[in-house]
Amino acid sequence: MSRISITDYAFLLTETADSPHHVGSLQIFRPPEGYAGDFVGDLIAALGRHRVGKPFNQRLKVSLTGMPEWVPDRNFDLRFHVRRSALPAPGSRRQLADLASRLHAFMLDREHPLWELHFVEGLDDGCFAIYTKIHHAYCDGATLVRLANAALTEDPDDQEVRAFWHTASGAAREHPHRDIRAALVGIGGNLRSILTMGRELSGLAGKMALDRLGLGRSALDVPFTAPRTALNGHITRARRIAGGSIEIERLKAVARSTGTTLNDVVVTLCDIALRRYLARHAELPRSPLVAQLPVNLRRPGENSSTNILGIIPVRLAGVTRNPLKRLREIHRSTADMKDALLELSRETVMAYTLLIQGAAIAVDILHVSAMVPPAGNILISNLPGSPVKLYLKGARLEEVFPISTIPPDMVLNITVYSYAGRLFFGMIAGYEAMPHLPEVRGYLYEAMESLEEEVRAVLEAAPVKKKAPARKRRARKPATEQ
Repeated sequence: MSRISITDYAFLLTETADSPHHVGSLQIFRPPEGYAGDFVGDLIAALGRHRVGKPFNQRLKVSLTGMPEWVPDRNFDLRFHVRRSALPAPGSRRQLADLASRLHAFMLDREHPLWELHFVEGLDDGCFAIYTKIHHAYCDGATLVRLANAALTEDPDDQEVRAFWHTASGAAREHPHRDIRAALVGIGGNLRSILTMGRELSGLAGKMALDRLGLGRSALDVPFTAPRTALNGHITRARRIAGGSIEIERLKAVARSTGTTLNDVVVTLCDIALRRYLARHAELPRSPLVAQLPVNLRRPGENSSTNILGIIPVRLAGVTRNPLKRLREIHRSTADMKDALLELSRETVMAYTLLIQGAAIAVDILHVSAMVPPAGNILISNLPGSPVKLYLKGARLEEVFPISTIPPDMVLNITVYSYAGRLFFGMIAGYEAMPHLPEVRGYLYEAMESLEEEVRAVLEAAPVKKKAPARKRRARKPATEQ
């Protein structure tokens, strides 16, 4: 048996039919040319020969004392978790997105280990897809990426088939037998860490209070001050998925030219695209949108599957239409956030995240969102992937679209994933709340072009600085000769 940390259990405790808390991905593979036989069938058969390790052979059990634990599923059947289906003709990418939307909409069955793997055939270009669905209580997005990459290889001739449920078995979940006091802080648990966390949280609350009174400035954005827009509200179970991709070098070029980061550029593109969507289909707010940005709090070398992350609100750009000015405003906001996090322990960041997300969940469940400003308007997550092409039994991975959860009192999540020179945007929204979600992909592309044009215009208008002639300097003797 393994105890569940309070951070992991929070994803189970607050889950509802309208708000399932699993993460996933949609991978599209191109089979090797000239393969004789049933490639997908052979692949599934090879995966079935791998032993299933923890936590993927464990289900949830809540004892009489109310303490949740992971226990082995004595009736484990791999066929329940690994499934095969096919799209009807013509097998378009839109049909694939619709299928993934339906699969992602439903909660995982708690009588079984909380994961599923769906092989989907019938795509019109001969590719097949793998849709993966894993509960957030098992792992966060960074862990899912690590597991997925461990099951693939850079060698197109490597015929070995690896399963993520087997590669995970060698990495035990962190702190499997900690006491309840340790669980309450997520990690750590001694008196010193509790006192440090309390001091830092009270100091943070004081700065935010002074900020609201106009007597000071908090480096972290004050929670529950985002404008209420069409991006906020309670959603039903149905989901809508869309995706797109942009060359990473284009993003890096803008970041280099402006002294910002690639993540700043990504957030700016999302900000511009969403404002264009609101301007067309709803109403633009008078104040900046607020994005919630997940922060991976793992230390170097930490590979636990336990959730170790914070979610921090960051105010985006104001009303300016100039994309470069928007990028600079967002860069300042994210820089302030990073500086503030450096002053806090990760226990404090995790506790702060639980407090804010818990309050947002309560507002959503009680349906009182009209009386409370939202904690944010959009969650934007950035996951690093492999810089080179990956393969599965010779099948080349062509595209990867991350599919995450939708935060409480919001209707949209955008998660980006870098792979083989491209950044893939995975967007998931409430079905009724964003009926025109695929349009956001076009707005992202337009935002990228307008940002590049503005950067080029600024660089072309900048005066060329002439190099001053180098002055001759008298040679200095080595220190040993002085």
